Amino acid sequence: MEDFEPIVELQEEEIASLAAIIQHPGFKVYMKIWKGVVQQFALPLINAESHEKEKILSLQLSAKVAAQLFTGVTSQVNEAVMMFTQSRPSETPLDVTNNLDMGGLTTLEGDEESLF
Repeated sequence: MEDFEPIVELQEEEIASLAAIIQHPGFKVYMKIWKGVVQQFALPLINAESHEKEKILSLQLSAKVAAQLFTGVTSQVNEAVMMFTQSRPSETPLDVTNNLDMGGLTTLEGDEESLF
């Protein structure tokens, strides 16, 4: 049986969005919450009685899966953003808002676009 290895191919705009999101202060809060959730899976394992072998194995599996999910997502995001930023050192940053529909909230003043 072969290992299941899904391939996720992100578009350049999607990776640029990731690069922008990880720079936002709220992303650190999001990651803090993620880590807390992973730790919640490990806590019952730490508190389990040593004679509860079946329970310990089950809790260990749950904690490992939670940690692997966190590590996998974090690694993929970091890798995608690193490759994106290294491939664009001298280019103008990609404008991920280029195709964003502002619903008529913008007006043009001269050659510049204004939100007001």
